[in-house]
Order: sequence, then C-alpha cells, then structure tokens
Amino acid sequence: AATLGGALVALLTDRKRRVAMKTGSEDTVAFYRKKAGHWVRILEDNGDKPFPLKQLTLERVEQYVDQRLDEGAGRHSIYKEIVTLRAALKIAIRHGRWNGSIERVIPDFSAGYNPDPEGARAVTPEEFYALLPMVLPYQAAWMAWIVGTSARTKECKLARRGDVAKDLSEVRLRGTKTQDSDRIVPLVADWQRMLVQYALQQGDASPLLRPWANARRDIAAACKKLGLEPRSPLDFRHTFSHWLLVHEGLSKETVAAMMGHGSTRMLDLTYGKLRADEVRLRAQLEQRTRYVPQAWQTTAKTAPMADAEQGVNQGLTVPRGGIEPPTRGFSVLTSSPPLPKSYEQLHVSVIARVPNAYQRRV
Repeated sequence: AATLGGALVALLTDRKRRVAMKTGSEDTVAFYRKKAGHWVRILEDNGDKPFPLKQLTLERVEQYVDQRLDEGAGRHSIYKEIVTLRAALKIAIRHGRWNGSIERVIPDFSAGYNPDPEGARAVTPEEFYALLPMVLPYQAAWMAWIVGTSARTKECKLARRGDVAKDLSEVRLRGTKTQDSDRIVPLVADWQRMLVQYALQQGDASPLLRPWANARRDIAAACKKLGLEPRSPLDFRHTFSHWLLVHEGLSKETVAAMMGHGSTRMLDLTYGKLRADEVRLRAQLEQRTRYVPQAWQTTAKTAPMADAEQGVNQGLTVPRGGIEPPTRGFSVLTSSPPLPKSYEQLHVSVIARVPNAYQRRV
C-alpha cells in the first residue's frame, strides 16, 4: 500500500531529477527534505510505522498542525510543511498511488505573514549607517556585503575575495537557490562600491566573510539599542532593492536580475514595495530624469553614499577599520539633479547613541 513516507521519497526523487536537468536547485531539495522530516517524525514515528495514504484525512492533518503549534513551530514554518505535503500528494496522484482529493485533506491554514507591509523591512541610509558601529567589524562586513550586492545568506558564506573585480565594477555571487542565482552583480552606485570595499577590508581570503553564528539575534540587539524595529539579514536584501529603485532610479527588471530573480514577481510582491516617502522620492527622480535639460547633467553622489560621507564629516562613528577614503572618491553621472538635500543629511541624534567603545576618529 502507498505510504506517506513513500510519497515524500518520490517528491525528493522528482526534485533531484530537476536538479540533474538544471531546472531545479539543491537548495530546493534540501528544503523539501527538511520539511518532509517533520511529517515522517510525527505521522510515521520516525519511519518505524509507515502511514498509509488511504488513512490521510483532514482531521489527521489538522492534528499534525496542532502538534506542531504545541511544539512552538512558527505558522510560516508549518505553512511550508503543508506545501511539502501538497507537493508529495501531487506526485502520488501522478504515479497512480493515491486517488484522494488534495483539497479535502489540506486545511485552510494561513502563514499569518506579510512579507513587506509598505516596504517596512528595508532600512533607510541613516538607519543602516547607524547600525554598522553597533556590531562587531566582521558582522558589519556581512551587513555591508548584503546591502552592497544583494547576497543571500548562503551566497555570503560562499563569497571569495577573487569574486570582486579589481576595479570594483562588479561582483560574482555564487548562488545555488535557483537557476539565476549564480550571477554577476554590477556595482553601479557609489554606496555599493564603498560597502563592498569595506567588506574586503574586514574580510578574509577564503571564505571572505567569517562565520556568523546568530546574525538575526545580533542584528535585532543592535536595532534595539537604536530604538529600531528588529531586522534580519533578509531585510538587508530588501534594503538593496529599495536603494537601487529609489535613489538610483533602476527599473524593477534590472534590480530583479541583480538579485537573482528570473522575473519581477518577487519585487512586485515584496522587495519592490515602497514606503510613502520612498514613493515621493522615486516620483521626483523619475520626473527630473524625464524632463531634465541637457545643461543640468552633472556628476552627483547618490543619497546612501551622501549619507555616509555626511556622517563622516559630522563625526559619524564607523566599525573599527572604518570605511576608507579610496571609495569615497567615486561618483556617477546622472541625468537628474541631486536628490533633495533634506534627505541627504544624516540625523546626528541617531548617531549620537553609538557606544564609545566603537568610536573611531576620522
């Protein structure tokens, strides 16, 4: 008789086949393997008691959900486990091993998760440059690398010094999550080059970034000291997309490619959601770019870069080792006037709360 464990094995076999055909990734296989493990642990007693698919009912799946909630699992994790079950049942139907109805056994369960309500997960330039001194230098290097390149956590772990072009024009990210993840990211903005340069200064040879055991906890603690909402490494990928969309005027298509996405869908759903203030800035930038007279063309620093330099000029503290001057000389040719000066200025009141232990005289 067909069993749940057998259906899950068939799912993993199917995803491995996709990897061999270069239409899937090893990360996807690892994802399903991890989620499938909970089903085997709970319904099959770690595989010792095979669970027949014919006994799978809505009530039994709801009991599984209740047990996972009692164990302290997050709703988003449980939702992904249900997605795994659904995928396994589709394979079982395709192979003729189960003739049940997926919709009749899958509960109406919401992840209770809004990925980026009105762009709330991205940080502003002033918040980011205030956060850097609040963590250890090697941790700040991780943050700088993510914001400067859009690297995912695993891509940070795989980073090598040789992945950065000598002229700081581009960076290779060794992604594995999707077919588009292994990519070249152009460094088109001053602040990108500055942040990558800082990561190089603080980093090692291979891997470039030292292991960071609990990034989410340490970043949340730094945010708490500054009175900010907790952030995570993923939120710095959001920051990358927001800064490029708002301050550099790049299109969603371009930013999506730089982030390793095959389409703009993820930007439409989450990474490209802008706050009200960002919408205004983006609208101003688009208007000025469209109607700017030829005489207005100038060399100007972009807002995130201007925030960093303004902070240095006003005594902004940076992590030990600092963000060195060589990258501060970069500028980019823009067809629009500089962004509003009020946005370029740092709020010194935020920076003033940086602990003295991390201050560095510039």
